[in-house]
Amino acid sequence: LNPVSKLEKKYSAHFDKSSNTKKETLTVGIPNALFMKEYSALFQDFFERLGVNTVIENNTAIKMAQGKEIAYSEFCAPLLLTHGLIKSLMDKQVDYIFFPTIINEQSYLDKKSSEENFLAKERDSYFCYYSAYAPTLVDNLLTLDLGKKMISPKIKFNNRPLKTVAEEIAASLTSIISKSKDETIQAFLCAHEADQKNKSAW
Repeated sequence: LNPVSKLEKKYSAHFDKSSNTKKETLTVGIPNALFMKEYSALFQDFFERLGVNTVIENNTAIKMAQGKEIAYSEFCAPLLLTHGLIKSLMDKQVDYIFFPTIINEQSYLDKKSSEENFLAKERDSYFCYYSAYAPTLVDNLLTLDLGKKMISPKIKFNNRPLKTVAEEIAASLTSIISKSKDETIQAFLCAHEADQKNKSAW
């Protein structure tokens, strides 16, 4: 059983995306866990704008159990679940798994015009370091061979120009999609704008 609360159903109805864009032949899987619970809707919309098929992998008790089985470590429940979600995506034979290393998000308490020097920082909106390491951990499992399917750009949102973030994401995708770098950047900027509007409405 996979009970879904009324709040989760409302969230899904608000953020889940579909597109009439002509599709590429490849499919990208996105594990909906850790920080991707916050960002999966953004990246699903981003890939849809590029014409790429997406599979958002959500949690079930079975996937949690599978994650425990392949992790061989005493991680927290969300990280174990992430292992299980990626295994499930591999079982579905997606072409790639998009699981970025998101270091931080934009702080609305200490927003600056540019990213400050590390030693000068008084605070930052960092994610848990286990979450940041999660893509590397899963990609190096002895119990699950991902081959070359993991796409994991390093993303820092806090006090950085959004176009710079978009350029870094686009650079990680040049070898797998047919769109130009400029088209990929624009797709991310548009998806991010739409995501921010959805969150404001939410």
